[in-house]
Order: sequence, then structure tokens, then C-alpha cells
Amino acid sequence: MSKAAARFRQLLADSCFVALMLTLWSGATLLVSLGTILAIALAASGGDGEVLFSHLENLSVHYLSADAAARSVFERDAAGLFAGIVTLVVLVRVPRLIARVRAGLSRGTSPG
Repeated sequence: MSKAAARFRQLLADSCFVALMLTLWSGATLLVSLGTILAIALAASGGDGEVLFSHLENLSVHYLSADAAARSVFERDAAGLFAGIVTLVVLVRVPRLIARVRAGLSRGTSPG
């Protein structure tokens, strides 16, 4: 195998590794963010699932009976809250991702 072909294979392998790591990390980050929202809601209900679901039912009834402007405000606020939680989770998880990608790339064998 020529040096150019070996370099190309290593570049392709590294690219696939980084793409796979980013995909897995993104999925895990999304799941952690959703779990954080659930944990906050459960903590706000005092850890009682029945209270949590009664609050969710109350929220859904009010949402469905609200006018379009009020729904829009609620949706914007909920999306902003979720974006904030995702941002915090990303900030906490990024250093570990960078370290894992660097460690994985340094284990690869460089041609030549």
C-alpha cells in the first residue's frame, strides 16, 4: 500500500471515528437533557408521580383552552427553557468529549 493510500485510509478512519463519537455524544446529550427536565418536574412535585401527572393534566387542559397568542408565549418559553438546559448539559459534557476524541485519535497509527 502506498503512503498516500495509507494516509487516506487513516484520514477516513479518523473521520468516521469523529463522526461516530459526535453522533453518540449528541444523542446522549439530548437524552440527558430530557431526563433533567423530567427530574426537575418530579422534584417539583415532591417525588410523587400522581401529583406530577395531575399537574401535567392541568397544564394540558389550560394549554388546550388557551388562545393562540398565549400558546405561542408558552411554546416560546418552553423552547427557551429546553435550550437553556441543553446548553448547560453541553457545557458540562464538552470537555470530556474533547478528551475522548483526542485520546481515540492519538491511539490510531499514523502512516509513515
